[in-house]
Amino acid sequence: MQRPLAPGRPTVLLTSGYHDAGDAWDISELITPPAIGPPVPQALATGHRVCTFDRPGTVLYTLGSAVLIDRSTPVAQPRTAADVVAELHALLAAADVPARTC
Repeated sequence: MQRPLAPGRPTVLLTSGYHDAGDAWDISELITPPAIGPPVPQALATGHRVCTFDRPGTVLYTLGSAVLIDRSTPVAQPRTAADVVAELHALLAAADVPARTC
């Protein structure tokens, strides 16, 4: 999801937990009790550019099942934290997400 925003507005990057696909941020029905309000990406998109990141080997959730999906190129294993950070930096550069410092 990408919306044009005024310069200087931040980008929010959502990463899911171990093996979870980015769609987990949108599925309130899987939460017990169900979440109240809009899904996280939709709520954040009112003032931010929102990106979700699927790591290789993530699980796609549908009501009643979890199915292993392959939406990315396989990567060599094992991977270090430095490898994951380098991959994420490459992804953000390819998506033209500007770097920000705090």
